[in-house]
Amino acid sequence: MRGMQALIAAAGVALQAGHRTGRVKGKMLDYGERLGRISSAMADSTRRRRVESLRESEAPLSARQVAEHFGLHVNAARLHLEKLAGIGLVRVIRRRGELGGRPAYHYQVDEGGGELHFPPRHYRMLAEILAGAMAGLGGRARLSVLEEARRRSRQEAIEEVSPLLHLRGEDAQSLARAWDEDLGRRGLRKRSRVLEEGCVETVFLGCPFGELPQTVGDLVCEIHAAIEDGRVGLSGGWRVSRKGPCVFRARRLERSPRR
Repeated sequence: MRGMQALIAAAGVALQAGHRTGRVKGKMLDYGERLGRISSAMADSTRRRRVESLRESEAPLSARQVAEHFGLHVNAARLHLEKLAGIGLVRVIRRRGELGGRPAYHYQVDEGGGELHFPPRHYRMLAEILAGAMAGLGGRARLSVLEEARRRSRQEAIEEVSPLLHLRGEDAQSLARAWDEDLGRRGLRKRSRVLEEGCVETVFLGCPFGELPQTVGDLVCEIHAAIEDGRVGLSGGWRVSRKGPCVFRARRLERSPRR
């Protein structure tokens, strides 16, 4: 049992972090080069704002769209975007217009390539190994993994003084605002709404765990749901369940009738 608890705890740490060596036009960057390039690029407040605008967009943006939003010349916007793409923070997508012609370049945040740890840590590899080992678990072992995810997320939310702590079974609108603020503080891209049946739906616009779900399967998504359930559960009277890839709904718990 202790071995299982240690495995779960290690996975909980690993699944909330990641590391990937960057590439620039096919060239593999070593850690020192990547650290230097990211430090240089993100020291510019203008580029930081570009990254945030791309993160908040639900669709990739062209250099012209970014330029119009910030009041820049399109060439200046393209220069910033290419700099970010060169260090792996932004992904370049080629799209052909409806009328044909040359494909246009669009840009979006690279969800899997933006983390850098100092000193270097290889959490991503550890996460893939542990998640792969646990993917075949079933029954009580799988339930233990999910319960540990809830426990860890509740503990983290309490330490961070999450806005969800201030709720006590309030209405769906209040929960939606608090959950949205909690997700924003954690730097997660999302879209939230209150549905007619009174539940709160949150759609993540990028997986917090990058490409891990594609590598090891649904267990990562189940852990993600348990993490959100642990945090939202602090508000009292609400439970979170997964409705699809990166789609979660919080529903009010049914109260048992008094006898």
